[in-house]
Amino acid sequence: MSLSVVYYICLTEKTKPLKKIALLLAILSGPLLTAQKNNSLLWEISGNGLSKNSYLYGTMHVSDKVSYHLSDAFFKHLMEADIVSNESDPESWEEFSRDRYRDNMPEYYSRNYKFYSYFYLKPIEKETLKYLFTGNSYYAGLMSLNYYDDVSVDYQESNVLDMFIYQTGRKYKKRIVGLENAKKSMQLFYSVTGKDARPKDENKLLALKIMKNRPLDEAMKDLYREKDIVMLDSLSKLTSSEKSHEAMIVKRNITMARSIDSLAKTGSVFAAVGAAHLAGKQGIIDLLRAKGYTLKPVIDSLTNAGKKQKKIIEEYFPEPEFKLATTRDNMISMPMTKNIRDEDYNIESPDYTNGGVTTLRRVPLNYFMKKDADLLNPKSLDSLFYEGIAGNILEKKYFEQENFSGYDIRNITKTGNTQHSRFYITPLEIIVISMTGKGDYVKQYENRVFDNIKIKAFKKDWDLVSPKRGGFEALMPSFASIFGANPDKSDDINIQAYDPKEKGSYFLSEKTLSDLSMLEESEYEHKQIHYEFYMQHSADTTETRFDKNKNAYESASTIGTKKIRLKSIIKGNKYYLLGTVNASKENTSRFFESFSTKPWLFDAATKVYTDTIAQFSITVPEKQNRQLFSQFPSRESSHKNIFEQEREYYNFNSETGQSISMAFVKNGKYERALPLDSIRKKLNKEWLTEFTSNDTGADSTATVYDEYDYDYSSSTARMAFNNALYNHRKGYAANQWNSLIDQEKDNYEFVNQSQTFDKPHNRHVIDAVVSKPNATQAIRYRAYVYDDRIFTFSALTDKIQNEDTKFMERTMNSLEPTEKSKFSDSKEKIKTFIDDANNPKDTIRYSALSSADVLEITRTDFPAMRNFIKTFTFNDKESEKFAKQTILAKIISIESPEALAFADEFYKSAEATTTDQLTILRALATHKSKAAYTKIRNLMEYDLPLPQSRYEIVNLFTQFKNNGAHSRHLFPAIFEFYSIPEYNEPILDFAGYLLDKDFISSKTLKSYRKMIVTNAKLECKRMVTWKQNNPETTQTDNTEEAEASVIEEYTQNDTHVPSETIISYLELIYSLPQGNQTTALITKIKALDIPELNTELMRLDFLNDKLGNDDITKLLHNPQYAYPLISLLANRGKNEQFAALTADEMAVDALTNFNQLTPKDPITIVSKRTIDYRSRKVTFYFFSYPARPSYRNVSKKEFVAIAFINDANSINPLAYKVFNMQAPEDEEKDLERRIQSVINAALNEKHTRASFEKEDEMHAQYFWEY
Repeated sequence: MSLSVVYYICLTEKTKPLKKIALLLAILSGPLLTAQKNNSLLWEISGNGLSKNSYLYGTMHVSDKVSYHLSDAFFKHLMEADIVSNESDPESWEEFSRDRYRDNMPEYYSRNYKFYSYFYLKPIEKETLKYLFTGNSYYAGLMSLNYYDDVSVDYQESNVLDMFIYQTGRKYKKRIVGLENAKKSMQLFYSVTGKDARPKDENKLLALKIMKNRPLDEAMKDLYREKDIVMLDSLSKLTSSEKSHEAMIVKRNITMARSIDSLAKTGSVFAAVGAAHLAGKQGIIDLLRAKGYTLKPVIDSLTNAGKKQKKIIEEYFPEPEFKLATTRDNMISMPMTKNIRDEDYNIESPDYTNGGVTTLRRVPLNYFMKKDADLLNPKSLDSLFYEGIAGNILEKKYFEQENFSGYDIRNITKTGNTQHSRFYITPLEIIVISMTGKGDYVKQYENRVFDNIKIKAFKKDWDLVSPKRGGFEALMPSFASIFGANPDKSDDINIQAYDPKEKGSYFLSEKTLSDLSMLEESEYEHKQIHYEFYMQHSADTTETRFDKNKNAYESASTIGTKKIRLKSIIKGNKYYLLGTVNASKENTSRFFESFSTKPWLFDAATKVYTDTIAQFSITVPEKQNRQLFSQFPSRESSHKNIFEQEREYYNFNSETGQSISMAFVKNGKYERALPLDSIRKKLNKEWLTEFTSNDTGADSTATVYDEYDYDYSSSTARMAFNNALYNHRKGYAANQWNSLIDQEKDNYEFVNQSQTFDKPHNRHVIDAVVSKPNATQAIRYRAYVYDDRIFTFSALTDKIQNEDTKFMERTMNSLEPTEKSKFSDSKEKIKTFIDDANNPKDTIRYSALSSADVLEITRTDFPAMRNFIKTFTFNDKESEKFAKQTILAKIISIESPEALAFADEFYKSAEATTTDQLTILRALATHKSKAAYTKIRNLMEYDLPLPQSRYEIVNLFTQFKNNGAHSRHLFPAIFEFYSIPEYNEPILDFAGYLLDKDFISSKTLKSYRKMIVTNAKLECKRMVTWKQNNPETTQTDNTEEAEASVIEEYTQNDTHVPSETIISYLELIYSLPQGNQTTALITKIKALDIPELNTELMRLDFLNDKLGNDDITKLLHNPQYAYPLISLLANRGKNEQFAALTADEMAVDALTNFNQLTPKDPITIVSKRTIDYRSRKVTFYFFSYPARPSYRNVSKKEFVAIAFINDANSINPLAYKVFNMQAPEDEEKDLERRIQSVINAALNEKHTRASFEKEDEMHAQYFWEY
C-alpha cells in the first residue's frame, strides 16, 4: 500500500509539486530490476510445493492510462485467484491517515487568542452555502486516488490500478489480504530525510543521460509503458539515496515477499505491488526465488476478450451491506455501510467493494440570529444548484414538511456516473445527504438509502441533555442538533434546539481554554463574552446580572425585533454560553436554571506512552492522544550531540477536553546541577510569572528553563524617529509613556504549595496552585526533580479544586523515567570535557566540542584550558571551528593578568587565524579595565585583522560601544586605522558614539582634524552627486506618479537617503574647533536641504547653542522638524519655547515625524477623545491622510491613532503611544465604531482574549504599537 497512501496524501495537499512527488513515488521508490531480461510486469509464481500457481504484478500508483496497459492474462489470473493482495488493505488507510494527519490537536489549542470570539453565532451567508457543493469527499478521493478535472478526465481511468485490483477481489468475494502494515511502511518513508534522502550528485548526471532531455516523470512513464524493467531499475537507483532505497524498497520487499510466501501456500494469490518492488537482487522476484519458487514473466496481449472482462468487472456492482445508522443526537437516521468516518459535521460511509460513498453533511444555519428572518428561504439554495451540482441535473424535486423543506436532486457527471443528493432545510441546519459512485452504482442502490432516511419530528417535549463524558446537563427542546459529543474525542459540545410551539430557539456552546499564559478576572470574562456576542449583531445589553457565588452572568438584548437572553458559566477550563431567542421568559428560566455542571467521567481506555527521546513512560487516554502513539521516527541529524541539554514539550489530553502541559529538561553533561532550593525558587518565580532570563549570580548559568521575557511594548520608550540614525542620540527625550502610566501588575499568588520527597521513586516533588484574587480559575503545577532532569506539569483548573484534578493526578502519578542518570554531578567538569574531547570515538568528541558553549571556565580552570587550546588539534569541520572560537573566547574573557598574557601570546602566534584574532579582541572587549583595552590597541597595532566579511569588524566595534567607559582608551590611536576601507565607517561611527555619550572629548581628535574635514568634504560631494541623480527622493508627495508605482514597492530600494556616513562626520566636525573650513563645510551640507541631514544639523546646532529664538520659532512651524525640536527643548526643560503650540499642532507634528510624512501630506484630525486611563487623563487623536498605494494597502486613506498623556494645560508630546488601524470601508458609517474599538483595545491591552471588532473586520484588523 504505502506508496498509494503517500500518493493520496500528496494529492489532497493540492499542490503541483506534491503531485509530481506522488507520481515519482509511485515508481522510483528505489532500484527496480537488475537482471531480468524480459519486459513484463506480470510474473508467474510456481514450484516449491505449490498446488496452484500465484501471480505477481507491478503497478503504477496513478490513474493515468499508462498504468492500464493490461493483457488477457492479467484478467484471467486475477479472476482465477483465491486471494487478492495489495501492498496493504485500503480499509486500513483511513485509520492511518486520521492518526497521522487528523486529530493531532484538539480544536481548542489554536484559539486562546481572541478566545471570546469563538462564541459568536452568525447567520449563514450565501457564499458559505457554496461549500455544500465544493467540499471534497475523503472517501471519494480514497477510492480512486485521483481528483480529475475537465481537461484530464478523458485521459484517466476511473481508478488507480491498485484499487481496481482490490475492488475486483472484493466484488468476486475473494480473500483480501494486505502484504504489509500501512503505518509501519509509512514510518519507514518518514524515517529518511535531509542529507540521507539526497541522491549522490554524480548519480544525477548519469540519470540525466538516461532521461534524454525528458522530465523525470515522463521518462519513468515511458519506461513503464515499455515494461523496460532494467532501465527502470537503473534510473530509479540513480535518483534515490542508499538510505531511501533501504527504507522504502529493501525492508518492505522482505516483508511483502514473506507475506506472499505464506499466502501462496494456502491458495492462488494475485499480488499487486508497485513496480519499484519487483526488481534487483533484493527485489521481490529474487527474494521469492531465493525461497525456492520459480518465477517467470507472463507475456501476453490485450484482445477483445480482455476488454470485455474489464467492462464486466467495472459494470458489476454487488449489493452493498447497508445497516441503519443514527447520529448521536438522533436528528437523522439512514442506511450506511459498516465503515463510517464520523467527523461530526461530516459523516461518510464508503462501499469499498464498489467504490461508492454515501455522505452526510450538516451545516448549522444560525438563522435565529438574523434580524429580519427566522428560516432560510429554499430559493437561496435553489439558485446554487446549477453551478454546484456536477454534470447535468436529471431531476429536481421540491418537498416540504412540518419540520423541514428541501430538494431532491438526481444528476449525471460528465464521466457518466449517476449521483443522488437530498437537501433538508430545518429551523436549525442544512442537512445534505449524497450518494456517489461509478457508472450506474447509485442508480441501482439509491432507493436503499433515500427511501429510508428519517429526520427527527417536532415534539413538545424537552429532553435532558447530558454528555456521556459528564461535565454538564441541561433541559432543552427535543428538536436539537448536537455536535462534539463523540466520546472518542475531546472536542467542545455545541447544541442548538428549536421549540416549534413558540418558535423559540435555544443554544448551548461549550468552549475549552488551554491558555496557561495568564489568568483573567472572572467577572471581566463574563462581561466580555456577552459584550462581544452582542457586538457582532450591533446590539447592546438591556439588563445584566452577575452571580459571584455560581460564577454565572446573565444579560438581555434585542436583535431587530427578536428578544435574546444569554447566560455564561465558567468552571475550570470550561466556558459555557447559553442563549435563547424569542423564547418565553418562563422557558428561558427553565433552560437556564436546569443547567448544572456535573462530575467528569474519566473512563476512556488508557495506554502507556513511552517516549524514546525524553526517556519516560506515562499513562494517558489512548484515543484522545493518538498523535503520541502514531509518532513517526525522528528526523535527527546523524551527528547528534549526546551531551547537550535536552528539552521537550508535550500535551496530554483527556476525554473531557482538559489538557496537561509537560516540559522536560535534562541537564547537559557539563552543566552544573542546581541545588534543590535554587530550583524551587526559580520555579516559584516562573509560576508567579516573574521569571526572567536576566537573573544573575552564581546559579545563573544553570537555568531550569530558557526564558525570553521580551517586553514588546517597551518599543514605546524609544525615540520616535523611524530613521534609526536618530534613535537614542544625545539631546532627545525618551518616550515617557511607560514611566508616567501606572503599569498594571498581575497579582498572582500561591493558593497552596508544598515540597516533598518521593522515596519510592527517588524524586523531589514540588506542588503549587497559583491564582489571582478575582479569578475563579487556577493553574496547577507539579515538578518532579530528579538528579539530572526535571519534569514540570501544568494545567488550568478550578480554584476550588475537585473532580477535575483526577485526570491530572492519575496522569502525573504514572510518570516513570525509563533511563537512569548517565552523568554524575562531578565538580570536575573541565577535566571531563577535556577527556571527552580527546576521546577516539567520533560521537563523544563531536558531542564534547559541540557543548563548549555551556562550559563554565573559571580562573582556577585557566591553566588546564590554556593548555587544551594550545595543544588540541581542531579539524576543519564547522562544528570544531566554532568550538575553538567559543573556548578561546571563554578563556580570554576571564579578567586576569594571565588571560591578558595568553591573549597576547595566542594572537601573535603563527598559528593564529584572522578569526582567532577577532575572537580574542571581542573577548578582551568584555573586560572592564583600561589594561584590556590597552592590550586591544597594542594587538591591533601589531597585526590588524582583515576578515572577508565587514560584518565581523562592525561586530567588534559594537562590542567596543557596549563598553564605552573603557573602550574610550582606544582613542585617539584607533584613528590610525581610519584609512583602511574596512575600518573607515566603523571607526567613524564609534568616534561619534563616544562623543555623543561624552566618553571622550573633542581634544582627542585634534591631531586628526585635517583628515576628518578632508574626508567629510569628499562625502559631501558624494551627497551632492546623489541628490542631483535623485531630485525627487527627498521630497515625497502623494501624486499620481506614486500611485503608478505600487508594484515597484517590492523591489525599489533607491529611495533610501545614504546619509549615515555624513551624519557621522557631522558629529565629529561639530566637536572640532570651528574655523573657515568647518563653517564652509557645514554651510554646504545645509544647502543640500535633505530632511535627514537637516534634522541632525538642527540637533547639533541646538546642543551647541547655535539655534536662536527666531530659528526655533521657524522650525517649530515646520511639521517635518517641529517634533524633534520639541523633544530637544523638553529634554532641557525649555517647554516655554513651544508653549505657543496647541495640543492639536503638537499631535500633528508627532504624526508627521512618526510616519515620515511631508508638509505636502494633508493631515486631518478626524476625532479627538479624552479618557481616564490608569489614573491619568489621556487624549486619543485619530488622524487620516492620503494613503500611498502599496500591495498591502488599497485604501485611499491611512488612519492612525496616537494617545498622549495630558499635562495640566495640554498634552505631553513626549508621553505617547501609537496605534495603527485599518481604514473603515465606509467612513461615515463605520469610523465611530473603529475609533471606539481602538480606545477599547487600549483600555484592555492586557486582555488578549478580548476583541473589539466585528468578526469580519477583526480578521482583517490588526494593531501594532510603537
